[in-house]
Amino acid sequence: MIAAVNGPAYGGGFAIALACDIRIASESARFCTQFIKLGLGGCDIGVSYTLPRIIGAGQAFDLILTAWDVHADEALRLGIVSRLSDGSVLDDALGIAETLCGYAKFGVESTKQVLWANLEAPSLEAALHVENRSQILASTSGELRDASEAFRRRRR
Repeated sequence: MIAAVNGPAYGGGFAIALACDIRIASESARFCTQFIKLGLGGCDIGVSYTLPRIIGAGQAFDLILTAWDVHADEALRLGIVSRLSDGSVLDDALGIAETLCGYAKFGVESTKQVLWANLEAPSLEAALHVENRSQILASTSGELRDASEAFRRRRR
């Protein structure tokens, strides 16, 4: 999932963006939890799970507890977004989506699963076992042969 943020992403909008695999933003993008300002807890809709994993616990505590209104350039520096768009954020997001759609479905799905699983891996060795399992499954899916042939012939 790709988030193309082209303005304020507060509360639920921020949570949805954080749940995406890739987040890109226009210069006008802003991010904030805001709930704490309303007398509620600052954590809702999974923000307490996703944000610390994306930017680290210390920065997440600061952002959530203070209802910090993070502008696009700061979001890039913190790692909330991976890219700032210098044109149309939607066109950039669609370009990324087109790239991903050119890859084997199993490869994209297993990569996402391995990345999420290994965020909780107890050791490098455990992470390598998850990666190796994924690569073995990928090599038997038939998509490897098709992708290799397409690469060799310089086609999608």
